Amino acid sequence: MKRISVSIVIGVMLAVTATVAIASRNSSGTYSVTASGTFPFVPGTSISSATMNSVFSDLSTEMTDSLSRSGKGGMLAPLRTPDGSVTAPAWSFSNETGSGLYRIGSHDFGLSVNQTKTHEWTSTGEICTGTFQATGTVQAAGSVIIKDSGSANTVSLAAPSLSSGVSLTLPNAVGASVAAAPTLSSATPSSSGGYLASATYYYKVSAITLGGEGTASGELSAGVTGPTGSVALAWTAVTGAVSYKVYRGTGAGSENVFYRPGNVTSFTDVGGSAFSGSPGSVALSSPVLLDASGNLKTGQIAGAQVDASTLSPIGRQQLPALGQQSGSLNASTNSTTYVTLGSFGVTITTTGRPVMIVFQPDATGGGVPGFYESGAGGQVATFQVLRGGTVVSLWQTQVGVTTNFPFLPGPIIDAVPPGTYTYIVQGKTNPSGTAVAGYMTVTAFEL
Repeated sequence: MKRISVSIVIGVMLAVTATVAIASRNSSGTYSVTASGTFPFVPGTSISSATMNSVFSDLSTEMTDSLSRSGKGGMLAPLRTPDGSVTAPAWSFSNETGSGLYRIGSHDFGLSVNQTKTHEWTSTGEICTGTFQATGTVQAAGSVIIKDSGSANTVSLAAPSLSSGVSLTLPNAVGASVAAAPTLSSATPSSSGGYLASATYYYKVSAITLGGEGTASGELSAGVTGPTGSVALAWTAVTGAVSYKVYRGTGAGSENVFYRPGNVTSFTDVGGSAFSGSPGSVALSSPVLLDASGNLKTGQIAGAQVDASTLSPIGRQQLPALGQQSGSLNASTNSTTYVTLGSFGVTITTTGRPVMIVFQPDATGGGVPGFYESGAGGQVATFQVLRGGTVVSLWQTQVGVTTNFPFLPGPIIDAVPPGTYTYIVQGKTNPSGTAVAGYMTVTAFEL
């Protein structure tokens, strides 16, 4: 009877002990059966089912709430964390709890570094706080907007797709800058020396470099008493200029014809034949640009639609002088209509680059090289360079008026598509006299 009483007492005691939680995990993640480490069973006694159920219940709870620290297996469902904050990110590091990812708000999360937000991602894009540096290629499907520190000034950069055709302003030539505007310093009228009728004439001058025609000068006017009037013009030289254009009109800002006197800084308008055109309206017809490999490509005129698939690359090799005219030539005409002067001319085959035509003195000719009028005072000789039926350049000389006598024109630039072209020189005199072109050679270069 006594043994039975003792067993009952022990059983009661075990049942009472089993009500205490005997399995748990501490803050470091270590699991133990009891806080004291003593297992609550006594050898030689009966094991209570209530006690074992409590132990297994605690074990199953802790295992369910566990993720393998050694990477055994992955999550079978989304891993969810609290939002966290910029000072305590939800995803951080053991050795740096103030850096990591956290949720800012709806569809908005950020990256914190040392408890400071450096990046923010939303449904509309990314915001970077601080300096953004890229060591590789930065590609953007849309526009890239650059702001100053106060966000007051912005620059929007958009990468166009040449294959679909976009509007681009192309350079007139590689490695050459467009000419600056000369200063038209004087426009002095005269009642003699020309064929201008009585009127007020308005003038502008522009310079031409290998990069094309630059901005025209300011405007000057001159009141002429006709019908034998003329206007003497002078302007400042422009660095890099190879020739100039003199525009004339009969209204302010309405210049509609022009002359090409060559690489000079003075010109007398006597009312001779002129080209049609206004300042800024005449441009090179085939400018060039570089492709990604550094080769030249031919394009269209500035502001035109450009499709990269139509651009034909050509090498950047140095081309030799082509089509040089040899021998000493001396030709003249008494005709009052244009006639071809002797065998002056040159033929060149181009790949699409601008062509430069140069008149050079022939030292073996025995005379003074250039173009001039040999008649009596007041006679005017007009000369022009033609490519097929197209006038490429035109100038005049007059007895007793022309500053450079004989006149040797500067380089003439002509932009043409690929092909073979022949340039000739024509001349005429007005109203009588003799137009002379002598002791020169002609050379054409592809730039």
